[in-house]
Amino acid sequence: MSDREGKRPASLTWEGYFLQVHIRGGIDLRWEGKPIDTIEDAVVARSVALMGEDYPRLRPVIDVAIGQAVRAGERLFTDRHRPHLTFTAPVAGTIRAISRGARRSLDSIIIDVEDEAAVEFDRPSRPDRMTMQSLLLQSGCWQSFRTRPFGRLADPRQAPDAIFVTATDTAPLAGDPAPVIRRFESWFRLGAEALRHLTDGPVYVCHGADASPAVPEAVKAVCFAGRHPAGLVGTHIHHLNPVGVNRMVWHIGYQDVIALGCLLDTGRIWTRRVVALTGPGTCSPRLVVAPAGANLKDLFGASLTGPSVQLLSGSPLGGTVEHFLRRYDVQATAIPHRHPLRRSFLMRYLTSFNEQFPAPLIPNAVHERAAPCGILPAPFLRAISTGDVETAAKLGALELVEEDLALLSHVDGSGTDYGALLRATLDELEEAI
Repeated sequence: MSDREGKRPASLTWEGYFLQVHIRGGIDLRWEGKPIDTIEDAVVARSVALMGEDYPRLRPVIDVAIGQAVRAGERLFTDRHRPHLTFTAPVAGTIRAISRGARRSLDSIIIDVEDEAAVEFDRPSRPDRMTMQSLLLQSGCWQSFRTRPFGRLADPRQAPDAIFVTATDTAPLAGDPAPVIRRFESWFRLGAEALRHLTDGPVYVCHGADASPAVPEAVKAVCFAGRHPAGLVGTHIHHLNPVGVNRMVWHIGYQDVIALGCLLDTGRIWTRRVVALTGPGTCSPRLVVAPAGANLKDLFGASLTGPSVQLLSGSPLGGTVEHFLRRYDVQATAIPHRHPLRRSFLMRYLTSFNEQFPAPLIPNAVHERAAPCGILPAPFLRAISTGDVETAAKLGALELVEEDLALLSHVDGSGTDYGALLRATLDELEEAI
């Protein structure tokens, strides 16, 4: 038995035609502000943004200017080193601001929302790998796919061993994907069916215990039950198709699958997302239909409990303080400044300046429950804390990204941001490979 086997095993059973994986361990963080499952009509967002931090190592060639009107799906910029990657406007409107960072990197492009004008894309009559790739690249929907290992944008010149659709979410206060998939079921099925053209391997739709989405015959539905991190794609990959130096998979969120179905059905990009507005800082936690990349203040509006509230894109466990909803988030969290949850959240940032000198690790049972599946927390955290990348790789680093260690960072008494340490390890491994 290897040093990774036997760690918190999961039980695998068949329920009818569905494989069910029950994750043992994990932690259920019950915080105030979970949304109801009813989806409200679209909220008004006056502006949206594309955030450069969602695309690491991007070197943009910007094709628009401040004050220029753009249609939804119109090209905004490409990547200098990967010109086949096109980044398009998520909505129609006018470019308000283009902010550059260090070394000409992109901070953000802000668009004032104005109308419903959209680019019409040619839909393939008989989809295959080449026509699907072309459509996804032109429309900007290719950025929906990310890889494991390393968590990078997928390379269209490569073929994954499998594609994972994440249709469950066990993060604290997360919205339930089931009512969203039911509302857009035809687009979800159409998008899931199209994924099979992008891989010769299996396509997995990983859903929660209380949902059984209707999937095409060629797609495998797998139920993951249990506490967080049962809903993370890293957990699903570990159990169904582990990755390594020579094994690579792609993953995509369920709302991006809906967006793919919309594109194939209408020839236009889906300019909306269903966003969970959560946390103790809002008096009405709920699901709302909103523009992709919307301004968070516009989303919460008058539902905030007071003026002194911090807004996060994402969950209170792994979210970041932002003005706009980030590309891969479908949850926003409001936390009052004096709330204990905010103090816990800020610990990562107050200690991040001392990451090169992490506090000594004292493992306990909570670390075991919070660790990703297949990971031995004490030796793994020691390896990434000391820069021992070879040992970290042997212990499973290639299966993980930052979100997989957010729970460990939360329960650890030192306040160390293990996600940042993992990213440094992954970057070094990627350079070596």
